Amino acid sequence: MGPIAKSFALFICCAAIAACTSTAEQLQKSNATKMTAEEIRILVVDKTVNGRTDTGSNWVVYYDASGEVRGKANWVGGSETDRGTWTVTENDQFCLTFTKWQDGRRRCWELYMSGGQLTWLGKSGGAESGPDEDIWREGNVENL
Repeated sequence: MGPIAKSFALFICCAAIAACTSTAEQLQKSNATKMTAEEIRILVVDKTVNGRTDTGSNWVVYYDASGEVRGKANWVGGSETDRGTWTVTENDQFCLTFTKWQDGRRRCWELYMSGGQLTWLGKSGGAESGPDEDIWREGNVENL
C-alpha cells in the first residue's frame, strides 16, 4: 500500500475529518448524544459517504446491508480499492475491518451526534470528527 493509501487508511473510518482530544464525558457535557446500535444501523445501512483526508486524497465508502463495506481512494497519480466488513456491537460500538486499509485491523468507535455532526470516539479515548449526517447518501451511488 502506498503512502497516500496509508494516510487514507487512517481516516477512512467513516470519514474522519479532524482529530481532537474529546472524551465521552466532554461529549456528553456538550449535549452530544451517544448513538444506539439501531441508530447506527439506520445511519449506515445501504449508504454511501464521500470525504477527503488531510493529505488531499478523496475517498468514497459504501456500507452494504449485509455488513460488507467497499471503498475507493483517489489521489494524484493513483487510486486504490478495498473491501471489508462493518458491524455494530451489543454495546453500541461501530466496528470496521478492511482487508488492506488500516493494516486489516478491526477498529471500533462509539458514535455521538450533536447538531448533525458525528464524532467517532475510539477505544483509545481519542475522538475524530466525522461527516455531517446529511453527507450520507442513500444507496450505492458510486457503484462500489
